[in-house]
Amino acid sequence: MNILTLKDAALHVHKKVILSKETVHIYAGEKIALVGRNGCGKSTLLRVLAQELDIEEGVYIPKPGLSIAYLCQNHKNVPECSVETFLHEVLKAPHLAFQAEELLLTLNLDPKQKLSQLSGGELRRAYIARTLLIPSDLIILDEPTNHLDIVGIEWLESWILKSKQAFIIVAHDRKFLKNVTQRTLWLHQGKLRSAPVGFEGFETWQETFLQEQIRIQSRLDVKLAQELRWLARGVTARRRRNEGRLSRLKELRAQKANFSKNQQKMVPSRQDDVGLTRQLMEGWNLGYTLPEGRGLFKELNFRLLKGDRIGIIGPNGCGKSTLIRVLTKEITPSEGILKTASTLHWSMFKQNQPIEELSFSVKRFLCSQGSDYVDVQGKQRHVVAYLKEFLFSPEQAHCLVQMLSGGERNRLRLAKLLSQSPDLLILDEPTNDLDIETLDFLKDFLLQYAGTIIIVSHDRDFLDDVVSSVLVFESQGKVREFVGSFSEYLQAESERHAFFKIPEKSSKPCAEKSSSVEASARSSLKKEKLSYREKFLLENGLQEIEELLDQKRRLEEQLVHFQRNSPLPLNASQIEQLSVMSQTLCECLEKIQEKEEAWINVAEKESRLCSKDEKDCLLRPVLN
Repeated sequence: MNILTLKDAALHVHKKVILSKETVHIYAGEKIALVGRNGCGKSTLLRVLAQELDIEEGVYIPKPGLSIAYLCQNHKNVPECSVETFLHEVLKAPHLAFQAEELLLTLNLDPKQKLSQLSGGELRRAYIARTLLIPSDLIILDEPTNHLDIVGIEWLESWILKSKQAFIIVAHDRKFLKNVTQRTLWLHQGKLRSAPVGFEGFETWQETFLQEQIRIQSRLDVKLAQELRWLARGVTARRRRNEGRLSRLKELRAQKANFSKNQQKMVPSRQDDVGLTRQLMEGWNLGYTLPEGRGLFKELNFRLLKGDRIGIIGPNGCGKSTLIRVLTKEITPSEGILKTASTLHWSMFKQNQPIEELSFSVKRFLCSQGSDYVDVQGKQRHVVAYLKEFLFSPEQAHCLVQMLSGGERNRLRLAKLLSQSPDLLILDEPTNDLDIETLDFLKDFLLQYAGTIIIVSHDRDFLDDVVSSVLVFESQGKVREFVGSFSEYLQAESERHAFFKIPEKSSKPCAEKSSSVEASARSSLKKEKLSYREKFLLENGLQEIEELLDQKRRLEEQLVHFQRNSPLPLNASQIEQLSVMSQTLCECLEKIQEKEEAWINVAEKESRLCSKDEKDCLLRPVLN
C-alpha cells in the first residue's frame, strides 16, 4: 500500500538543485536506503519527507492519518530532563510504558540520568529509543549508527527487521544498510532514482543502470553520455579496488601473524622507549582503573609494528578512548608497562572536533600560507588536484568552510590530516557522515599510507577492508589482539563472548519483496469493479473501526486504573492480570490497524476506478 507520494517535487538550497521535479512512492513496511554523495541533499530530502521543509514545486501526498517519526542527524538544544521523562513525553498509549522500560534496559540507559550528562553514544541511543517509541507508519533515520557501538547497531538491525513499519535510512555503515534494506533511493545531481534492490545489490544495479543510460544517451546527448561513462568507471573501479584491497590485506595480516608467531616472548625491560626497529610500541599487561575504582580494561598485551593497521572495537563506555589516551601517554596506565619508540611522531583525527576556521575558504584552510600548493607527505601538490581526490569540485576550493555540509567538513579535516606524514596516525570514528565514494577513497588511501594506523570505529565493513588486526574489548574488561578482520574475529570468537554476534539477514529476499509489490500492482489493474465483499467493507468498515476504538479506550482506562490502584511491588496474581490486560490491548490495536489498512485499500481502489487519470498517475510508476 502506498503511504506517501512526493510528486514532481522541485527544491533548491543556496541555488543548488536538490530535487528536479522528482517523484517517489513509499509503501507500507518498506525498508529503504537513501544514498548519495555528501552535500547532494540527502538530509534535506529527509526533512521534506518528514514535513519539516516545504518543496518549491510539486505535491506532497500522504495517506490519510499518516504518522511519521524522524531522527535527525544532529541534536540541538538537548532538553534538561531525565532519560525517563524524555521517553515518556512521546508515549500515547499506557502499554508503551512497558516497552520504554524494556528499551532502557536493552540500551543500557539509566532512566534517572540527565540527558546533558550522557556521552555522545548514550545520547544517540536515547534519541533512537524515543524515535522508535513514537507510534508511526514511517520512521526516518538520518545517520542512526553515528556514535552507536556495534552492540547497539546489531540491536537496531534486529528491531528494524522485525518491525512492520516503513523505514527510510541514511547511513554510512555499509554492512548495516546491507543487512536491513530492501530498496535503494539514489540521489544524484537533483535526480532521484529507485533501485528495486537493497543496498547489498545496489552497486551491481547501479553499474547496469549506468551502462544502459550510456547506450541511450549516446544517441541523444554526447556530453551527458560522457559524464555517465565517468560515473560508471568510478563504480566499476570501486568494485575492482575492493578485490585488490582484499589481496593487500591478506598479505599484511600474514606478515603480522608471522611476526607474532616468531617473536619470542621475553620479560620487558624497564626502559621507557623501544629501539629503532620495526617495532613502534609494545604493551605488557596494560590496565586502567578509574579513580572511583571501576576497572575499564586489564591484561592487554600487544605489539605495534611499522605498517600495521589496527582497529579498536568495543561497546560504548568500555574504555576505547581511555586506551587511546594511554597509548599517546596523555595518562599513565594503572598497571602494566608501555614502551614506545623514542622518535615516534603521531597525529590524531578526533570525532566531533569543530573547525574553527569557518570563515576561511576551503583552499586557505589547507594552504594557511596563501600558496596554491599543499605539502602532501613531503610532496608538493596543487591544492585543487588534491581536493579532487577527496571528491571536492574545483569550484568548492573557493567556497567558505561554513557552507559545507557535515560530511564535507569531515572530508576536509581528513584531507588536512592525511597530508601530514606522521609515523602513527590515530583515527577516532573517521567514517561518521562520510558518503560511500569518500569511504572508498579513504580505504585506498589508508592501505597505501606508508605509516602505521590505529582506528577506533564501529563501522564493520570499513574495518574489514582496512585493518590487519583488531584489539577487541571483550567481557569483564579483557582486551585481546586478534590478527585478521573483525568478521573473521566474529566467525572464530563470537560464540565465546556476549558482546558481539553475527547479524541475521532478512529471511525474505529483496527481489521477492519487490516482485510481490509489482505483482500486486499488476493484479489490481485487472480488477475493474469492487467485489460484494469490498462494497460491504467500504460501507461498514468505519463503523467497525469506531467500535474497536471504543474498546481500545475502555481497555486503556482499565489499565491506567489498575496502575494507579496497585501498590508496588506487584504480587504474582497482579503481574498475571497486568499481562493479560496488556495482551488484550495489543490484540485490539492490531485489529484496528488491520481494519484501517483494509478500508483504506478499498477506498483507494474505488478512487482509482472512478478516475482513469488518477489510476494512471498512481499505478504506472509502480510498474515502471
